[in-house]
This record gives sequence, C-alpha cells and structure tokens, in this order.
Amino acid sequence: MDYNECLTYLKGLNEKYGISPGLDVIKKLLFCCGNPENESRIIHVAGTNGKGSVSTFISCILSEAGYRVGRYISPAVNGYREKVQYVKKGKTTYISENEVCKYINFLKEKSEDIFNEINKHPTEFEIETTMAFMAFSDWKCDYVVLECGMGGELDATNAAENKELCVFTSIAMDHTRYLGSTLSEIAENKAGILRKDVCAVSSIQVKEVSDVLKRCADRFGCSLRFINEYDIVKSDKDGNVITYDKKEWKIPLPGIYQAENAAVAIEAVKMLSKGKFKINDVIIQKGFNNARWPKRFEKVNADPYVIIDGAHNPCGIKVLVESIDKIFPKNIFYRIGIMGVFADKDVKGMAFGIKGVFNELHTVTPPGRRGLSADKLSKVIYEVSGEYSEIHENIAAKELCTQITEAVDKEKKCKTVIVIFGSLSLTAEN
Repeated sequence: MDYNECLTYLKGLNEKYGISPGLDVIKKLLFCCGNPENESRIIHVAGTNGKGSVSTFISCILSEAGYRVGRYISPAVNGYREKVQYVKKGKTTYISENEVCKYINFLKEKSEDIFNEINKHPTEFEIETTMAFMAFSDWKCDYVVLECGMGGELDATNAAENKELCVFTSIAMDHTRYLGSTLSEIAENKAGILRKDVCAVSSIQVKEVSDVLKRCADRFGCSLRFINEYDIVKSDKDGNVITYDKKEWKIPLPGIYQAENAAVAIEAVKMLSKGKFKINDVIIQKGFNNARWPKRFEKVNADPYVIIDGAHNPCGIKVLVESIDKIFPKNIFYRIGIMGVFADKDVKGMAFGIKGVFNELHTVTPPGRRGLSADKLSKVIYEVSGEYSEIHENIAAKELCTQITEAVDKEKKCKTVIVIFGSLSLTAEN
C-alpha cells in the first residue's frame, strides 16, 4: 500500500471489524513487534482539556535540556503525520510518508495474523499507537510524551508500562458514553494510567476529582502531587506572564488557561529531575520560549483579529470565554463567533456557555460523520439561550471566516475579533 492507501485502510478498520474494549489486542500486537514501547522512558498524560499544551511544554523543555523527545498526539490538526513526531534541539519533525507506509504495511500483516488467531482485529487507534512506539524506538527517543486518546485505563496508550511520570491535566465531563456518567467515574477511568512507584503530577482539580485521584494513587502505591497556586501577572494576545513558586515565567501561548498548563509542566519536569538529571529555570524558560501549539487560542490574523480555539466541551468553552473576555473585552471589541461541534458532545452545555458572549454567531457543520449539522446546532443554541445564529450548511469554517473578514468595514477591523471554535476539526488539515 502507498501512503494514501494506508490512510484509507486505517479509516475503514473500525467499521469493518468493530471495537473490542480492553488492552489484550494491542498488547498482543506490541508483543508481535518486539515490544517497542519498552525502549523509551514514558511520560503519560491524561485529562479532558490541556493535554496537548502540557505535552508541548514538557517536550520543549526536555528538548532544550538535550534530549530527543517523541510525541504522540490526538487529534492531529496539521495533517495526519503530526500524530507521531519527535523534538530535538527545539526542532519538531513529523513521521514521514515513507515511514507510515513501512509501519502500516508491516502492522497490517501482523493484525491479520492476530485476527485469524483470536478473531479480534486491532483498531485504527491501536495500530497507530503501535506505529508510534515503533517509530520512537527506531528514532532512539530518550523520552516519549504520550497523550491518551480518550480516558486512560482502557486507552491503547496504557499498554505501555515503562512509565517515568504520569500527568493529569484538567478533568471534566466529556465522552460520557464511554468513560462514565459522573465526574468521579471519568476521573477513575483516567486514573487508570497510574502505576506502582511511578510519580504523578496533577493540575488543580475540583474536589470530586482530586479525591478520586488521591484514592487511586494510594491504591496503586504511587505518589501524587498537585500543583501549587499560581498568579497571572499579564495575559494578552501575545501570551501570558505568570508567577509560580516565587518566580516569573513568560509563556508565549495566549489564552489564560495556558497559565495552569505551564504550571503543570514546570512541576512535571521538576519531578522528573529529582535525583537524576537537573533541569534548571533557564532551561525551563527556554523550553517555554520554543513552545508552539496550533489551534489553541491561536491568533492567525490581525485587523481583524482571528482566533482559532479547539474548545469542544463545556469546560473548554468556559476557559475560552474567560480568555475572550480578558483579551477582547466586549465594551471595546465587536465579537463574532463561528461554531461547529460534534454530535456526540455536550452540545447544550457548550451552547449555554456562550450565552451573551458574541455580538453575532454563525454555525457550521464540522467535517466527518460525527459533525452536527449547522441547522441543528443553531436550534440548540436558540433553545438554550434564546439567541439567533446564522446557519451555514455547505461552507467550511475557514472559508466562512474569509468572507466575514472581507465584509468587515475597514475602520472597524482593528476592533473586531472572529473566534472559530467547537472542534479542532473545523480548521484541521487532511
């Protein structure tokens, strides 16, 4: 199979073979490949919001310290190859098309052998996860920053055992169909990444979540540290300045929620450095300086301002709105929203979270089968808030944004902001 054929093969797997919960299939696949997941020291990151930002910060800091760092992310927004990458000396390299072809053709054969043996076929995500571990092994990565795809306990990434550190970002209600109907159930699922004698770091959590994490840490026999309080000194379109542990840090990523993500990364690398290598404050700050994380309150245009944010659940919407209010106050800026969501999300909760936020709102349909139609989203918004939105069924968010941008009066552009949000897929590359 060539590159495009490999992607087509992967996309058809779940529909053809279905999904079997559990880690037995991926563990069998990894065993057939020589257990490449054991070749690197793993930093496992679970949570509802902030996984990508925290992983970016940690990767950049470790890279600045001289390590080759593999990264496995989900979802990808800059094309398929972004999912599997490594960072060395501040430079990020994606897996190549040739490497994808090599690994997927090999794993297709191994997967068919497994299916013939136990009548269970590895899923798309299980094969991709195995590909990532094979690439990290071949690249001789010192560390691998591994993001859970969904949940934790039964996520394919949790087949890895060689963990150096577990990290929990903000945990909130999401994927309730798969992870549980309560916050405690979701937290317990995500806590499944813990391992005996492996340290863990967590962001500030609500009491219901922190209680679960503490209980699970005791059960697993591992230490758990929550970050300390932090202060936001400055937050604007160009990033944040925060104080954490009596030191000031400059964070180049905008959005006030990046302050907590940065604090988690600081605590994580300090935990890693205890008794082994030393990462000093200069290295940490240089790592922050190198951090880039697209589609997370990313400013892609000025005059008018265009912001892209991947907020896809009520918790994400809440911190997005906080950032909008802080950086683009309504008494100064005319605020336009372009929203598109997946049907399996808490659409009503997200719609309630944007009540009164925008001067005008447009709805679009995200690409793919999971996308909720722009018409249905508009009806939910009206049902929840009584606010009208303009419906766009057959146009992508980026094209709509271009049309709106061109229509803004020249004199008003410097005081206009357009925010595209609701799903990372709205502006994702193929």
